[in-house]
Amino acid sequence: MVKICKPAPRKLFGLVLFALIIVVADRLVKDLVLANIELHEKIDLIPGVFRLTYTQNTGGAFSAFSGASWLFHIIVPLAVIFLVATMLFRIFTGPCAVLSCTAVIGGAIGNYIDRVVYGYVVDMFDFYLIDFAVFNLADCFITVGCILLMVCVLFFPEDKKEKKACGN
Repeated sequence: MVKICKPAPRKLFGLVLFALIIVVADRLVKDLVLANIELHEKIDLIPGVFRLTYTQNTGGAFSAFSGASWLFHIIVPLAVIFLVATMLFRIFTGPCAVLSCTAVIGGAIGNYIDRVVYGYVVDMFDFYLIDFAVFNLADCFITVGCILLMVCVLFFPEDKKEKKACGN
């Protein structure tokens, strides 16, 4: 039988706070864009390299599944539940993996709020030097969190003491 071992209240508070900070920061940036930039308007910040370009993404990464917003209303909550479960069931115990999961959760919630409120995700960061897709702050946390999680799982041993203390 799998045992749920709740993290210490202080640690749990820190993780929830981290995810909340990600969601709030993402929301603030998106609200600033919505209030100040017209759809498809481009504002050069570093000429030839980086600009703000307000776009609306009805798909996922790189506009995959564009127009299939209903799919994300199923996948995103399931992904968030899965990541929370990996932490509650101590599948990931090391701080690196737990922070990575939390970053992905915060970013996923940030973009999910857009999907619920607007029916699309607000994107604005445009590195046009390398002709990259326009993205947002939540996307940054999702991407970095996923990459860091892979690095943590592949290269860093799990915290065995924490697993033993939990009875796993």
